[in-house]
Amino acid sequence: MQLGVWRSDGGEGRPLRLGAARLDFESRLRDWVASDPAIVEEGLQVLGTEVHLDSRRRVDVLAIDPLDRLVVVEIKANALTRDVVAQTLDYVARLQSMSRAELEAVLANPRHVASRALTAPDWVAPESALDPASREDVQGIAVGIGERADLTRVAEYLSAREVPIRHIAFDLFQAGDDLLLVRRIEPSAAQSEPEGRRMRSPSVSLETLFAHPALLPARQALVELVDVASSIGLHTRTYVHSVMFASAQNKSRMLFTISVTGTEARLYCAPDVFAEFYGTDPADVKAVVGAGIAGHPRVLDEPLVRALTEALPDWVADASGHTLRSAIEAVLRAHGPLALDALTEELNARELYARADGEPIPRDQVQARISKMLGLIIEDGIASLVEEI
Repeated sequence: MQLGVWRSDGGEGRPLRLGAARLDFESRLRDWVASDPAIVEEGLQVLGTEVHLDSRRRVDVLAIDPLDRLVVVEIKANALTRDVVAQTLDYVARLQSMSRAELEAVLANPRHVASRALTAPDWVAPESALDPASREDVQGIAVGIGERADLTRVAEYLSAREVPIRHIAFDLFQAGDDLLLVRRIEPSAAQSEPEGRRMRSPSVSLETLFAHPALLPARQALVELVDVASSIGLHTRTYVHSVMFASAQNKSRMLFTISVTGTEARLYCAPDVFAEFYGTDPADVKAVVGAGIAGHPRVLDEPLVRALTEALPDWVADASGHTLRSAIEAVLRAHGPLALDALTEELNARELYARADGEPIPRDQVQARISKMLGLIIEDGIASLVEEI
């Protein structure tokens, strides 16, 4: 796929098509990724650059994702080829085979430490990254400027066999003295998780995870969050130290993740992914989660969990494009004030909103949703839009 980019000064003149540019040094792209890893993947935390795994293997960027998985990022200044995928796979295999002592030595090496978190006195490396028995889901990402046709074939082959290697191809354009880096996002099998796929990463039950001392104070609120997420069709995937929430459309793309690091619970959130799958305004998400976005997690507490639980149904639309809130508003605008029982019956009859479990919407769920919505009110068992009262 060839991309074209035009620049306009905002006036009535003809747009100027930008010419393709080339990177002179691989290190430039590496430094861009290290300074802002979100251009590769939301929630990545860079552990180091130019990381020597041994005398023959040097990883361009080593990171950890919100699920506490190690991530190898191999970078090329030109078009990606199948050889780059093979190189990335070799690094992933080496990380999986390293002993705990070997990996701790790599992380402790001050030559390639790139993250402030690693130098903080209270930073604790996730157990799932250090323990060889837990280190079975190391991820690999090949990043470059453009891609060759042979890469696509190899990537599809590996993806079909659940090999955790994927690639991201950028296009680079010259705009005066500036360079424009354009990310090419193409859905592929590598970005989805087939039904029935075997979990290779060690997992625990939600009950066990929520019993962690860092999560215990918010345990009941977390249980309610999971119930709401399930009712609106979100997919949850539990790891040893975290639980990821994703769209059922693409179970590997994080919407948000709750993770335990040392003695602290954290929230990572990706507003842009909400926008991609549900059309949610990223500003609405950021207003609730605050700083808990991209590579900057927010400390998790019970008020934040409850705020997230309340907001989720408004952010996540079902296949018809309706959230429960918008479905309620549509019915009330069409019929005017309705008794709660009649409103519930009409919602189910019109099928404007569908629960993930396929069950009819219960009266209690409708009542609970209205009670938390601005612009609607229940008075004497009658639901109305405020503007109609």
